[in-house]
Amino acid sequence: MFFQKTYFTAGLKNIAKRVVQGLNGGQDADNRVISLQTGFGGGKTHTLISIFHLAKWGKKATNSEYTKELLQTTGEPKFDTAHIAVFTNTTNDPAQGRKVDGITIKTLWGELAYQLGGAAAYELVRVNDEKQIAPKGLFKKVLEQCKPCLILIDELADYCVSASAVKVEASNLSDQTVSFMQELTEAVTGTDNCVLIATLPASAQELAASPISSQILTALENRITRVGANMKPVEDDEIFEVVRRRLFEDLGSADKIEKVISAYTVLYQSLFSEIPPYAVKSEYKEKLKKSYPFHPELIDMFRLRWASNPFFQRTRGVLRILAAIVSDLWKRQNSLTGSQYLIHTSDVVLANVEALTSQITILNGASWDSVINADVSGTSSNAFRIDNDVKELGKYNISQGIAATVLLGTFGSKGQNKGVGIDEIKLCMVKPEGFNHNDINGAIDRMEGNAHYLYYSSTGQKRFWFDTTPNVNIL
Repeated sequence: MFFQKTYFTAGLKNIAKRVVQGLNGGQDADNRVISLQTGFGGGKTHTLISIFHLAKWGKKATNSEYTKELLQTTGEPKFDTAHIAVFTNTTNDPAQGRKVDGITIKTLWGELAYQLGGAAAYELVRVNDEKQIAPKGLFKKVLEQCKPCLILIDELADYCVSASAVKVEASNLSDQTVSFMQELTEAVTGTDNCVLIATLPASAQELAASPISSQILTALENRITRVGANMKPVEDDEIFEVVRRRLFEDLGSADKIEKVISAYTVLYQSLFSEIPPYAVKSEYKEKLKKSYPFHPELIDMFRLRWASNPFFQRTRGVLRILAAIVSDLWKRQNSLTGSQYLIHTSDVVLANVEALTSQITILNGASWDSVINADVSGTSSNAFRIDNDVKELGKYNISQGIAATVLLGTFGSKGQNKGVGIDEIKLCMVKPEGFNHNDINGAIDRMEGNAHYLYYSSTGQKRFWFDTTPNVNIL
């Protein structure tokens, strides 16, 4: 089930290939210390789960139809199963340790040894674990006993932030853990049939807000990336396929998809100067195909704009929001008006998509609730009132579509590129067999005269955005 729902990105295939070859051993093995350092929600944990299942299956992986594509890249596993140790920021409490089989394991090295080889392997580092002092030159013996072995370490930087409060003689548990990572990486490098994958946050902002967070991250980077290969699980444009695989079982026939994409291509050629120049190029047609059934501008709002916030989950967060949007549209399918082609920013009704509104307030502050309620969505909003008062706008909810588009485009844009231009709004909203693009101009004029929190640039082509400070002119 897991592999059936997984889109094998180029990064995941390359990482899996390195792991399988490393566990197989011999001269084909490449660098067997792998560092995954990407932004929050960048596919790290999903990659670790994939590798866990693959290593656990070993030779049996060849029996699954869902791993055939992956194994074409990695080659066949030559081992029955691997010894696997998994350590995350919640595996072993820095202060209390973890009790198992009458043993209280206190450290990362004690945990890895026990998981790989049980009590016998733990005994090799028992004294170091009890005293919480990093072993030196000992861990290679553990690995030799447990081949083939795979070590997966996730959220180690966060664990070290907590471990820095645990005193160890003149040092602390965080410093000892960082020191052990050098021992571990050297032991794995020097032992055949062993692989280590460790994840690191892209920046200290993702850790606890303490002065030592940055120091810990830098220290871990120096230990792990010094000998490890830094790999990226998901490239930026692969998010389209990840979304499709995870949210839809069947996209419909290729003929229908091609018919929809062709309709948009004809529409954009006719609009030409009314939309951004890149939308009429052949490359954009391919982008429309990749993102189907979503309009690419909807996904790019999150993939490009929102992803500039280090606390936004670039893969998981996008999936959760898009799933909520699809769910809402499914519930409202009988009341939708106009032609239904791709899913646009203007199809998003924020009042119905709690996953989206909560993410906005979490990332940007609770005051955005007031902006949404006053101007963007709901029966009390200015956008709803305009659509309600003007029949030709209300038929397609154009003002509400503009407000939703501008709000989504407000975040992650700065300077001259702040907000969205009229040409971008039209690209985000206009559909084949839909309303006339000039209706957007009229609706925007009305929004300018009524919306409490709407702002726009007065130089060059107008760009629009929302702010939590009320617009003085309107007041």
